[in-house]
Amino acid sequence: MKQITECQTIARPYAIAAFEFATIQDKINKWQHMLALSAEISRNTNITELLYGVLAPKILYKIFISLCGNNIEKEFKNFIRIMAENNRIQLLPVVLKIFKQLRLEYQQITYLEVITATPMNYEQLTVIKKILEERLVRKVKINLRINKFILAGIIIRMGNTVIDGSLRSRLRRLEEFLHS
Repeated sequence: MKQITECQTIARPYAIAAFEFATIQDKINKWQHMLALSAEISRNTNITELLYGVLAPKILYKIFISLCGNNIEKEFKNFIRIMAENNRIQLLPVVLKIFKQLRLEYQQITYLEVITATPMNYEQLTVIKKILEERLVRKVKINLRINKFILAGIIIRMGNTVIDGSLRSRLRRLEEFLHS
Protein backbone atom coordinates (compact mmCIF):
# COMPACT_ATOMS: atom_id res chain seq x y z
CA MET A 1 0.00 0.00 0.00
CA LYS A 2 2.85 2.36 0.86
CA GLN A 3 4.39 1.85 -2.59
CA ILE A 4 1.10 2.74 -4.34
CA THR A 5 0.73 5.90 -2.26
CA GLU A 6 4.36 6.79 -2.92
CA CYS A 7 3.90 6.33 -6.69
CA GLN A 8 0.81 8.54 -6.64
CA THR A 9 2.68 11.19 -4.66
CA ILE A 10 5.51 11.21 -7.19
CA ALA A 11 3.20 11.06 -10.22
CA ARG A 12 0.77 13.76 -9.04
CA PRO A 13 2.91 16.82 -10.00
CA TYR A 14 3.39 15.40 -13.51
CA ALA A 15 -0.33 14.74 -13.87
CA ILE A 16 -1.22 18.21 -12.60
CA ALA A 17 1.27 19.87 -14.94
CA ALA A 18 -0.01 17.85 -17.90
CA PHE A 19 -3.63 18.60 -17.04
CA GLU A 20 -3.05 22.32 -16.54
CA PHE A 21 -1.20 22.56 -19.85
CA ALA A 22 -3.90 20.54 -21.64
CA THR A 23 -6.60 22.77 -20.15
CA ILE A 24 -4.86 25.99 -21.16
CA GLN A 25 -4.31 24.65 -24.69
CA ASP A 26 -7.90 23.29 -24.83
CA LYS A 27 -6.48 19.84 -25.64
CA ILE A 28 -7.69 17.70 -22.73
CA ASN A 29 -8.91 14.90 -25.03
CA LYS A 30 -5.69 14.91 -27.02
CA TRP A 31 -3.47 14.81 -23.92
CA GLN A 32 -5.52 12.04 -22.36
CA HIS A 33 -5.17 10.07 -25.59
CA MET A 34 -1.39 10.66 -25.70
CA LEU A 35 -1.07 9.70 -22.02
CA ALA A 36 -3.11 6.55 -22.61
CA LEU A 37 -0.88 5.56 -25.54
CA SER A 38 2.34 6.22 -23.64
CA ALA A 39 1.02 4.47 -20.51
CA GLU A 40 0.19 1.41 -22.60
CA ILE A 41 3.67 1.43 -24.11
CA SER A 42 5.25 1.71 -20.66
CA ARG A 43 3.25 -1.35 -19.51
CA ASN A 44 4.69 -3.52 -22.30
CA THR A 45 6.90 -6.19 -20.74
CA ASN A 46 9.79 -5.53 -23.15
CA ILE A 47 9.65 -1.81 -22.41
CA THR A 48 9.40 -2.43 -18.66
CA GLU A 49 12.82 -4.05 -18.77
CA LEU A 50 14.21 -0.92 -20.45
CA LEU A 51 12.54 1.38 -17.92
CA TYR A 52 14.19 -0.32 -15.00
CA GLY A 53 17.43 -0.90 -16.85
CA VAL A 54 20.59 1.15 -17.05
CA LEU A 55 19.84 3.15 -20.18
CA ALA A 56 20.78 6.81 -20.15
CA PRO A 57 17.70 9.08 -20.03
CA LYS A 58 18.40 10.49 -23.53
CA ILE A 59 18.51 7.02 -25.07
CA LEU A 60 15.39 5.92 -23.18
CA TYR A 61 13.62 9.08 -24.32
CA LYS A 62 14.53 8.50 -27.98
CA ILE A 63 13.40 4.88 -27.87
CA PHE A 64 10.15 5.79 -26.13
CA ILE A 65 9.37 8.63 -28.54
CA SER A 66 10.06 6.40 -31.54
CA LEU A 67 7.59 3.84 -30.15
CA CYS A 68 4.93 6.55 -29.85
CA GLY A 69 5.43 7.41 -33.51
CA ASN A 70 3.50 10.33 -34.97
CA ASN A 71 0.75 9.97 -32.39
CA ILE A 72 2.17 12.59 -30.02
CA GLU A 73 2.73 16.32 -30.26
CA LYS A 74 5.92 18.32 -29.66
CA GLU A 75 4.82 19.50 -26.21
CA PHE A 76 4.05 15.94 -25.17
CA LYS A 77 7.51 14.87 -26.34
CA ASN A 78 8.94 17.50 -23.98
CA PHE A 79 6.79 16.08 -21.19
CA ILE A 80 8.17 12.58 -21.88
CA ARG A 81 11.71 13.97 -22.01
CA ILE A 82 11.32 15.51 -18.54
CA MET A 83 9.89 12.27 -17.17
CA ALA A 84 12.78 10.29 -18.73
CA GLU A 85 15.37 12.68 -17.28
CA ASN A 86 13.84 12.13 -13.84
CA ASN A 87 13.52 8.34 -14.24
CA ARG A 88 9.72 8.54 -14.08
CA ILE A 89 8.58 6.96 -17.37
CA GLN A 90 7.36 3.88 -15.49
CA LEU A 91 4.86 6.14 -13.67
CA LEU A 92 2.92 6.98 -16.85
CA PRO A 93 -0.01 4.67 -15.97
CA VAL A 94 -0.34 6.42 -12.59
CA VAL A 95 -0.05 9.85 -14.26
CA LEU A 96 -2.85 8.82 -16.63
CA LYS A 97 -5.06 7.69 -13.74
CA ILE A 98 -4.55 10.97 -11.86
CA PHE A 99 -5.06 12.96 -15.09
CA LYS A 100 -8.44 11.24 -15.56
CA GLN A 101 -9.41 12.04 -11.97
CA LEU A 102 -8.47 15.68 -12.49
CA ARG A 103 -10.54 15.74 -15.67
CA LEU A 104 -13.60 14.36 -13.91
CA GLU A 105 -13.18 16.91 -11.13
CA TYR A 106 -12.73 19.71 -13.66
CA GLN A 107 -15.83 18.64 -15.58
CA GLN A 108 -17.66 18.07 -12.29
CA ILE A 109 -18.67 14.53 -13.20
CA THR A 110 -19.06 11.76 -10.66
CA TYR A 111 -19.34 8.12 -11.61
CA LEU A 112 -21.63 6.06 -9.41
CA GLU A 113 -22.37 2.39 -9.25
CA VAL A 114 -26.02 1.60 -8.52
CA ILE A 115 -26.70 -1.97 -7.50
CA THR A 116 -30.23 -3.39 -7.41
CA ALA A 117 -31.79 -6.85 -7.19
CA THR A 118 -33.83 -6.30 -10.35
CA PRO A 119 -33.35 -4.11 -13.43
CA MET A 120 -34.49 -0.50 -13.15
CA ASN A 121 -36.46 1.26 -15.86
CA TYR A 122 -35.45 4.54 -17.46
CA GLU A 123 -37.76 6.64 -15.27
CA GLN A 124 -36.39 5.16 -12.04
CA LEU A 125 -32.80 5.77 -13.14
CA THR A 126 -33.68 9.33 -14.18
CA VAL A 127 -35.17 10.07 -10.75
CA ILE A 128 -32.12 8.65 -8.93
CA LYS A 129 -29.77 10.57 -11.22
CA LYS A 130 -31.66 13.84 -10.69
CA ILE A 131 -31.70 13.47 -6.89
CA LEU A 132 -27.99 12.64 -6.75
CA GLU A 133 -27.04 15.50 -9.10
CA GLU A 134 -28.93 17.96 -6.90
CA ARG A 135 -27.33 16.58 -3.75
CA LEU A 136 -23.79 16.41 -5.15
CA VAL A 137 -24.10 19.60 -7.24
CA ARG A 138 -22.42 17.92 -10.20
CA LYS A 139 -23.17 15.71 -13.18
CA VAL A 140 -23.66 12.06 -12.39
CA LYS A 141 -22.98 9.05 -14.62
CA ILE A 142 -24.55 5.82 -13.42
CA ASN A 143 -23.29 2.30 -13.94
CA LEU A 144 -26.20 -0.02 -13.12
CA ARG A 145 -25.42 -3.51 -11.83
CA ILE A 146 -27.83 -6.27 -10.91
CA ASN A 147 -27.13 -8.42 -7.84
CA LYS A 148 -29.98 -10.71 -6.78
CA PHE A 149 -28.30 -11.40 -3.42
CA ILE A 150 -29.30 -7.99 -2.06
CA LEU A 151 -32.92 -9.24 -2.24
CA ALA A 152 -34.49 -5.79 -2.70
CA GLY A 153 -33.62 -2.12 -2.31
CA ILE A 154 -30.59 -0.30 -3.67
CA ILE A 155 -26.89 0.16 -2.98
CA ILE A 156 -25.09 3.26 -4.26
CA ARG A 157 -21.28 3.35 -4.43
CA MET A 158 -19.32 6.53 -5.07
CA GLY A 159 -15.60 6.03 -4.55
CA ASN A 160 -15.17 4.93 -0.94
CA THR A 161 -18.69 6.01 0.03
CA VAL A 162 -21.44 3.39 0.11
CA ILE A 163 -25.11 4.01 0.76
CA ASP A 164 -26.62 0.62 1.49
CA GLY A 165 -30.41 0.61 1.38
CA SER A 166 -30.70 -3.08 0.55
CA LEU A 167 -33.08 -5.44 2.28
CA ARG A 168 -30.21 -7.85 2.92
CA SER A 169 -28.34 -5.14 4.85
CA ARG A 170 -31.43 -4.26 6.88
CA LEU A 171 -31.99 -7.92 7.76
CA ARG A 172 -28.34 -8.26 8.81
CA ARG A 173 -28.64 -5.20 11.11
CA LEU A 174 -31.86 -6.59 12.60
CA GLU A 175 -30.14 -9.93 13.25
CA GLU A 176 -27.20 -8.15 14.94
CA PHE A 177 -29.63 -6.16 17.09
CA LEU A 178 -31.51 -9.30 18.15
CA HIS A 179 -28.27 -11.08 19.08
CA SER A 180 -26.92 -8.19 21.15
